[in-house]
Amino acid sequence: MSYKNILFTKKDAVAIISLNTPEKLNSLDNDTVRELGSAMHEADNDESIGAVILTGVGRSFCSGGDIQEMLAGYTIVTAYKQMGVYHRFSSEFTNMRKPVIGAINGFAVGGGFALAILCDVLIAAENAKFRFIFSNVSLVPDLGMLYYLTKMLGAHKVKELVFTDREILPDEAQRLGFVSKVVPNDKLQEEAFQLANKLANGPRIMLQYTKKMINMALENNIATMLEIEARAQTELFQTEDHKIAVRAFLNKEKPVFIGK
Repeated sequence: MSYKNILFTKKDAVAIISLNTPEKLNSLDNDTVRELGSAMHEADNDESIGAVILTGVGRSFCSGGDIQEMLAGYTIVTAYKQMGVYHRFSSEFTNMRKPVIGAINGFAVGGGFALAILCDVLIAAENAKFRFIFSNVSLVPDLGMLYYLTKMLGAHKVKELVFTDREILPDEAQRLGFVSKVVPNDKLQEEAFQLANKLANGPRIMLQYTKKMINMALENNIATMLEIEARAQTELFQTEDHKIAVRAFLNKEKPVFIGK
């Protein structure tokens, strides 16, 4: 499929999806959200792909919602319909089977911050900057980011960050726990690819089960999760990847997984 506002490329077993409207700092308009959803679906259903990188072209990862679309205004009906589109995108993004690495270059603000939080692992360049900025347009943080960040950081910390609307630099983001690694600007894509490639060549089925279970753990109690765990483990015991890994462990060899 061809795209206008994003780039979709494949390198080995990794899909690289890049927001590509640098003249608008990669803002999120309706067309871009639709293209992102299509690209994520394409990557998730391509069995040659084992992991995904999401990044931005230019000096911004994503600058959030498109101001020109906001300027046009929404009625009660069109606003609610619009949020439904964004929520379906958010749900489909988080429920992708394959791990998504966010390679955060430059600004990740507003909806761009929310988009970053939807990724499974974040690697940030030293020039990355996170900020809510929703107060600038008198809107609440969306795409589910308050849910995920409150689970991660606790209610009081999220309130402080949203209320003060201050900039969060990469080192603090790493201390808070939503960024895994901070790297020099010129090493960002290399570091992101190394991780994505490792995951793509790892035990894909196990990673998919694990991602799904972690997402489910946000909403279920321990009794439910133990039952989900038992069913997942029972199915994984039957996979070729499990058998390959056990034989490799016994023979002190590196396993070569086949994703079955």
